[in-house]
Amino acid sequence: MFLIADFEASSLQHDGFPVEVGWVDEHGRGEMHLIRPAPGWTEWSAASQAVHGISRERLAVAGEDVAPVAERVLDAFWSADDVYCDGGGFDQSWLNTLTVAAGVRRIFRLSHIEDLWAAGLQPLVAMLPPPDHRLHSEGRRRLALDAQQLVEDVAAAERARRRIRHRALDDAEGLL
Repeated sequence: MFLIADFEASSLQHDGFPVEVGWVDEHGRGEMHLIRPAPGWTEWSAASQAVHGISRERLAVAGEDVAPVAERVLDAFWSADDVYCDGGGFDQSWLNTLTVAAGVRRIFRLSHIEDLWAAGLQPLVAMLPPPDHRLHSEGRRRLALDAQQLVEDVAAAERARRRIRHRALDDAEGLL
């Protein structure tokens, strides 16, 4: 089983901290947590708030304490075979910031979503002949149509979803 995770943050600066985490499993089941800032987490960007729409006031009222969120995140992540995200170093940094603030010593490494997508495309890639083989025109046409259909299906599915961009669970579902 794999998970796709996403974090929203107070800022993209070095001292930014996670304000929301969400993840979805390969079957579409998801979970999301708003995170109340830990003591010392002060870096705030109005631009980041404008993107995700989560205010400091909302975190103070509806956010969960850092320690239980970190424990829940790591329990979910460690139960998966792999956890993918699209934020690369940013998501890894926010996960680390969360676990350090919670006093959790377990380290978890996130994988990039492109690794999952590449694995998902392997059946289509396997249909390709060796590089030195000339693919006849019917085979080329079929592969082009398969690839085009895949792109159209994904685009249609994303258009049909009612999602709020730059919210952790919605973004994880969009990546799935």
